[in-house]
Amino acid sequence: MSNTQTGPNLPVGSVLVYAGSETNLQALQGWLPCDGRLLSSSDYKELFAAIGIANGGDGAGGFYLPNYQGYFIRGVSGASGHDPNALLRHKAQVNGNHGDHPGSVQLYATAVPQPPSTPFVCVVNNLPHNSEIVNDGSLSHNVMAKWNSHLNEYSYLGGASETRPKNKYVYFIIKSASTTGPGAGTAVSIPAGAVVPFAGVQTPGPGSQWLLCNGTTLNATQSQPLFAAIGTIHGGNGNPTFYLPDYQGFFLRGVSNATGNDPDADVRGPAQPTLPPAIHGNSGNHVGSTQDYNTGPPHNRFSSNVPHLPSSHMKVDVVSGRTNAKWAETPTIASAPTSGGGQESRPVNAYVDWYIKAS
Repeated sequence: MSNTQTGPNLPVGSVLVYAGSETNLQALQGWLPCDGRLLSSSDYKELFAAIGIANGGDGAGGFYLPNYQGYFIRGVSGASGHDPNALLRHKAQVNGNHGDHPGSVQLYATAVPQPPSTPFVCVVNNLPHNSEIVNDGSLSHNVMAKWNSHLNEYSYLGGASETRPKNKYVYFIIKSASTTGPGAGTAVSIPAGAVVPFAGVQTPGPGSQWLLCNGTTLNATQSQPLFAAIGTIHGGNGNPTFYLPDYQGFFLRGVSNATGNDPDADVRGPAQPTLPPAIHGNSGNHVGSTQDYNTGPPHNRFSSNVPHLPSSHMKVDVVSGRTNAKWAETPTIASAPTSGGGQESRPVNAYVDWYIKAS
């Protein structure tokens, strides 16, 4: 994290997190938002050489940028087996990559809990414990009946609009050129407000241009480059303080904008929910906003075996031909699940520290 590790060393096609405003995002030189737009392969020769049509396109007519709006980013699984459905991933655009390759995309899924979480537990009221003999106790209606010991399966609906981890909104940007300007140009560097994952234990020294994304306050006058980039998106009033983004324990998700990739984008919470509303930062479909984990119904429904559940009516043995008896078809209330599961919904993941470039 030394000050010498700056943008010119990053190859074209590199993707960074950006925690600044949309206005500043659009003004970045040598960087483009990962919004899936179609680019000319002749106008962006360096970028086309780097990413090709991994995200779609035909090359001659153009190529697509990756579109990370509303998405979480996941490392290519390769031979690790960490994505058990890697080979089923689909194309982002026509001619784009699919399967276990960069550029492919994947819908959310909901899996059953894994150890050390406890299994889901489903409760079905009024269910016979086993095959039982019933006598109604009357002299005129001496009925003996047995339940069919079927093994029926049932499914349940409900849950949220998607399964997701706890997350905060960011922009993803891709390096589109090595230099900007005419002639030799100026080398493209990492802008203030850019965020990178850091996998080590080293911490920046005094005067470093990299700061840990832990939600602390800074003075707007003393940190002008960073304040110009992120403002009060992550909290504060700018007079005199503003907040760093706090990504501790959070996954990062691209701002959904109008894609619909985040169905709950408009109800996301503020960046700093514990602060007063006047200084708690962005909420809703905007960079910096916060979203808790949730669990959506599985695309392939969960099902459970329920022993001794009558299929429809009782199987009846009538004594002396006196009486016919039927199963009372009162709806059985099923609650699924009533207990079990983990403490959150999350994808497979690894820990990093997130650092933001301050100048």
